[in-house]
Amino acid sequence: MFPRVVSVLVVVALGALAGCAGAAGDAGVAERSPGGPQPSIAGADGSSSVTSTTVVSFGTKAPRIVRGAVAIVGDSLTAQSTNALRAGLAEEGWKPVTIDAERNRRIVVGSGPGEPKAGRSVVKALKASGTDPHTWIVALGTNDVLAAADDTQVRALVMAMLDAIGPGHRIVWVDVYLGQQQAATTRWNRMLREIASERTDLVLAPWSAVAYTEGILIDDQIHPTVDGQAAFAITAVNGAEQAAARP
Repeated sequence: MFPRVVSVLVVVALGALAGCAGAAGDAGVAERSPGGPQPSIAGADGSSSVTSTTVVSFGTKAPRIVRGAVAIVGDSLTAQSTNALRAGLAEEGWKPVTIDAERNRRIVVGSGPGEPKAGRSVVKALKASGTDPHTWIVALGTNDVLAAADDTQVRALVMAMLDAIGPGHRIVWVDVYLGQQQAATTRWNRMLREIASERTDLVLAPWSAVAYTEGILIDDQIHPTVDGQAAFAITAVNGAEQAAARP
């Protein structure tokens, strides 16, 4: 579990996450448990600091319980947050942790010369190499939001990824946030919630309930700041903790 001292920005973000998830809990959005992980902020002198300008770091406490293996397939947001994700998952007892994240990654499109490997192809490759944990975290969609013209296309993309992972798994899907594309963001996340409501193996991690908070994203309103990387990791790890309660 992460230490309890957090920056002002991340406190605000997690408050929004808890409120949003509570309101949409019966629609398939994972709620953040009160005992869920939180980051620490280390001041320049090593003391704890409650400011939004210091660098976020995570503690090194021994895990409370062994959760098992987990694999994460993501895009640039995951790539930027890899260190925070590894630290947070390790503290919650997840090991080994496999992270495959690539800039501009999409779910189905890709894998050609000079293209990032498509998420679906990554899952198939990992499974073929022997990496097939019970729990998967998917953090994709940001690069597909604008390409999916309607609900049917969003559903097809999400199902392609879920089908690649296959039955008999627990799956966490981190939803999307594009601050300058609110309509497309809303459509994508609404379809994710709808699909999650139809399944028992899918937990949603609501990044969209955190990302809009001031200081979490850089100016493009998509990619995380340093504090945002910590918040992204918290969102994903809390989703994994929710999934751990599933069969």
